[in-house]
Amino acid sequence: MPTDTRLLLLSPGESVYILCDHTTMGEVVMADGLAVFFPQALGLGHKTARLPVAAGERVIKYGAPIGRASRAIAPGDHVHLHNLVSDDTPTFALGGELCGAGFDLTDARASAMWWRWRTLWNVPIMWRAL
Repeated sequence: MPTDTRLLLLSPGESVYILCDHTTMGEVVMADGLAVFFPQALGLGHKTARLPVAAGERVIKYGAPIGRASRAIAPGDHVHLHNLVSDDTPTFALGGELCGAGFDLTDARASAMWWRWRTLWNVPIMWRAL
């Protein structure tokens, strides 16, 4: 049985599919001839694992690594902040908490990367007098 048309594979070596439409909680779809169970509803543009990814292994999207798995990821699992840590920038959840253990912001290299990231997105930074 062919892969569900809602799952977009950008390159043959990708670790993830990109959803072109939503899935519903508990839905089962076909991916590479296997039935994949979605334990939660996912929306357009979200990533779902195509292959098993071990903790610490790189996740590939757009033909390039987008980060490392912070824990094991099974096929069909939602790939996002809860199980993916960037190798390049600190990863923050909506509430502002740092996700994963990839960065120590007291480290000069991490601080410089944080500064570049904030500057890139043109987010104003407030400085306080020491």
